[in-house]
Amino acid sequence: MGYRGLPKSTVLDGDRLPTLPPDTDDFQHKVSGKVSGKFGHYKTTDYWRRSTVGFGVRVYGFDPAGHVRRITVSTFEQLFDGGKDKPIPEYAGQRIKIAMLFLRTQNRKPISIRRIEYSIVFFDSKGCIDQGQVREEMHLGASSSEWFGAEPQDVLTQLKPSLARLKYRDKFSWIPTKAEKQLIERLTLR
Repeated sequence: MGYRGLPKSTVLDGDRLPTLPPDTDDFQHKVSGKVSGKFGHYKTTDYWRRSTVGFGVRVYGFDPAGHVRRITVSTFEQLFDGGKDKPIPEYAGQRIKIAMLFLRTQNRKPISIRRIEYSIVFFDSKGCIDQGQVREEMHLGASSSEWFGAEPQDVLTQLKPSLARLKYRDKFSWIPTKAEKQLIERLTLR
């Protein structure tokens, strides 16, 4: 037997595509049609493309004046990774509250919010994310984890991870108000 119990003729061999027998139970419920090709007439699965339920991410920025702006995920990732191609000039020199939402979608429209991460991001004078602050955030995140197997020498060594966690929460995270939570839900699930 070959891959997943299929006959050996269905296993990928070099640059030859697998041919699946039309009566294989494993994919009958996912069938989208028949394809004729070099290796005969067989049914194909287009399950992932036809799937209506998926996941998505949205990013919202809250400036100190209380204005909310949706930031595209690609722009946020590019800025967070140190890119300077798409600055956000209105955030220049400010400390911005960020809400990153992980969504469940249907037909590419949000149907529910699975999780929200609240963080604070510092922007430089050009509207790009301050990479010095990103490094400090990463350092505090790594310092806040306790190393197992290491015997602490004194009380201060034992308290370092807890102190790093407190500093991280104070400087790089925020807790939204009820009104801010409702605004996020209203903007996302319209």
